[in-house]
Amino acid sequence: MKYALIAALLLLGAACDDGPPPSTDIPQALPTKPNFFMRVSFDQDPSVFMGRFVPPEATAADIDESAAMQTPCSKFFTIRKVAAGGVEFDEYFTAGASAAASIGIPPVALEASASRSKVVRIRYVATEKWIAHLDDVEGFQRCCEKAAGQCTNRYIGEFLAGTGEIYAGYSQDANIGGSHSGITAEIKDGVAWRKAVTFKNPVFFAFKTTENRMGESGQGDGKCRHQFRESVPKSAHGVYFVGVSDWMPSERTAREQALLDARQQVIRYLGEQIVQGGQSVEITQGDVQALQVKMKDERFLQRASGGVARFVKDECWDNESASVPGSNKYMARVLAFFPNEEIEAAIKAVVETK
Repeated sequence: MKYALIAALLLLGAACDDGPPPSTDIPQALPTKPNFFMRVSFDQDPSVFMGRFVPPEATAADIDESAAMQTPCSKFFTIRKVAAGGVEFDEYFTAGASAAASIGIPPVALEASASRSKVVRIRYVATEKWIAHLDDVEGFQRCCEKAAGQCTNRYIGEFLAGTGEIYAGYSQDANIGGSHSGITAEIKDGVAWRKAVTFKNPVFFAFKTTENRMGESGQGDGKCRHQFRESVPKSAHGVYFVGVSDWMPSERTAREQALLDARQQVIRYLGEQIVQGGQSVEITQGDVQALQVKMKDERFLQRASGGVARFVKDECWDNESASVPGSNKYMARVLAFFPNEEIEAAIKAVVETK
């Protein structure tokens, strides 16, 4: 009942606040605390969420503790409680779509990326940390390898508690605090920050996702434990390709670019099969020559990648992030599989691309 009351008071405070006026002049993304996310609900015992796995396809907008998956391998995590010392911080966190909505942050607030996630400013006094700890590392690894889907490449590995205030960010607007009576904002780093929530008693308000290096996709042969960085797996049933992105402004765009790179490699592979005649699809010599020319056109490769998308299966992901002045950057690698049985259908899709 106590926890429900805390959540109700937070939501009531958000509902009574209409927020600043809309603005189209949204500043560039601020440097958020790496891998830390504001929670959907605040309480004093988040233990049920510790060690849950984040879906591999989740973007920053999708991530919240309630959407993470509890699997049989989650039981290997124990909780180590660490006193935080009462230090005061003023930092930027990412808030997923559900978390932002839970405290009434409107769509015009500052975005963390091209997705629906938001940047929130949290000024807090840290009181405690709960950190996920593995006592039985070998047992956890065996669990991840036992069956596909038991583990992903990220899990909820830390919770942060404290007292403080959460602010929604907007572009600087002369109307804030002016013609809109009762609306006040603080200016920091070129952004107008409007207070959304205050928590005077210690609650767990944020969590951290941690990279799982033990067997991130649950594949028993180990191909998904970052080994495809050095060598590409082989299969009698098809061909593996590794797609790599550039450093991108969001994890979502990095993953999209990596998958596009893998699909374009598949298209080039199909082109080689056509030239070598290693398929039974009837293609004239003129079509082969025209296709060879098209393969050098990046715009054709992008269009053709849509035609082969349904034949290319992404099996493993390996993502990196780095802090740069003013923002975070993301790079993604994907291990994608193309089955032999789909080669004729995929070649037909490439040939028919206009």
